[in-house]
Amino acid sequence: MRTVFTLIIFFFSLISISQVDPVITGMLPALIDEASGLQCGSPDICWTFNDSEDGSRLYEISSGGLFSSQVIMQGASQMDYEDIARASDGRFFIGDFGNNNNDRDDLKIYITGDLDTSSSSSVSVETIEFTLADQSQFPPQDQNLNFDIEAMIHHEDSLYLFTRNRTEPYNGWTKFYKLPDSPGTYEAVLVDSIFGNLSSTFSSVTGADINPTTDRIALLTNGSLYILTGFEDGLDQADIDYNFFSFNSSFEGISFIDQCTVLLVEEGDPAMIYSINTCNIVSDLDEEADTGQFQIILRNRILTFLGIQGFPAIRILDSLGREVLSSQGSSELSLSTLTAGVYIVQVATSNSHSSMMFSLQ
Repeated sequence: MRTVFTLIIFFFSLISISQVDPVITGMLPALIDEASGLQCGSPDICWTFNDSEDGSRLYEISSGGLFSSQVIMQGASQMDYEDIARASDGRFFIGDFGNNNNDRDDLKIYITGDLDTSSSSSVSVETIEFTLADQSQFPPQDQNLNFDIEAMIHHEDSLYLFTRNRTEPYNGWTKFYKLPDSPGTYEAVLVDSIFGNLSSTFSSVTGADINPTTDRIALLTNGSLYILTGFEDGLDQADIDYNFFSFNSSFEGISFIDQCTVLLVEEGDPAMIYSINTCNIVSDLDEEADTGQFQIILRNRILTFLGIQGFPAIRILDSLGREVLSSQGSSELSLSTLTAGVYIVQVATSNSHSSMMFSLQ
């Protein structure tokens, strides 16, 4: 008996895929070689830090990476700083919650006043101490290594924390938790999870930011960017646009500087700062969204495309974003040369484009 797998693509799907690359805007100062978070009030005032062993220092830089000043957080320790978020009232939140080995039970977030308006070389802090509601082993078994927090945003009166998945074998899930934004000791509540059906390079989250004007959340990985929209009923209800880069780097921090543009920082010596227009990602996909629907049938390692107008250009990408097969003008494509794994099929005609992931057994 033959098994037929039918994949139906609707253009208003939960996950859309695009490719827009970050562009270098400058180089970080040599004293910032492990940049691990970024928060910008404007293109000219951005705050970042090294992730460890740097005396709880915060660095002010420009969008081009030029150094302006540094501030020391008084009374703050530094185990593994990973991200920085900002509330609408000007407060900053610095996350000392990096947990590569999934064995920490001393997770903290430091709260400062508005760094942009401070002229002092040091600032006092208040502290949030927390544990994760679903973690009981330190560390857990390899298949459960998903308690490393590396990304954080502030939304309304809460902090949302996102895990960097380190499971073995890798399962692709990013968990996100919710915390109050005031000092105290808490248990972070697990809200839900987001599934990234690619390798850890493209699915494990390393940074996050939110644009409060456009209600757009950006989740960063070493090789991609997730854009979340439509989360009025909760982040677990958000639509996701998935943008993978043509290159990988140790991207660790991300911040909006206007309604569309985000800046990215990477670890390294030297390390670069990049920009990318998230509106290009979302608007390009939206322009393609109202063209209709078609079907893809996978049978005996042959993809058949039904209901497509015109002469489709078809590309098959592997989990690293590399093209492994292509076809022009045909309604069928043989996958006989591919090994088992996760792939992306991209279909383009004269008036439409779409992409989706599929698994080949």
